[in-house]
Amino acid sequence: MSNILFDPNEVRTNLNFSLTSDALNQGLIAWRPVWLTREGDPVAIYLVAGSEFVVNRSPLNLMFPEGTQVRYRSHVDAVFEVHRTDAGIKVVTGVYHYPKDDTDANDWCVTGKIKYLDAIKQNNFQPE
Repeated sequence: MSNILFDPNEVRTNLNFSLTSDALNQGLIAWRPVWLTREGDPVAIYLVAGSEFVVNRSPLNLMFPEGTQVRYRSHVDAVFEVHRTDAGIKVVTGVYHYPKDDTDANDWCVTGKIKYLDAIKQNNFQPE
């Protein structure tokens, strides 16, 4: 892990995966310029923190008895699609699986979640 602290108000570009991983651990969003949704939005990845909770409602109580202690492991999710509606923005996410082309790349970009989401809302996301 590097000693670099990333500013969530800036867009950093041309990073390797090691620095990108550090930025994810600091709570930032990351993407590669070659990743775009059908609508032209950047597909981004972000760290989902692990947690522990007790099953107390659907849909988990259909798989586990109510009261079961569940350990949710930290992982990286990706935003695969962005849908704009009159009610707002809905994103479709899923687990990111680190293909070798991505881990070898040196074109990673990172920024804070607010800056990323603002750019999505404006439908204008160009690294500075």
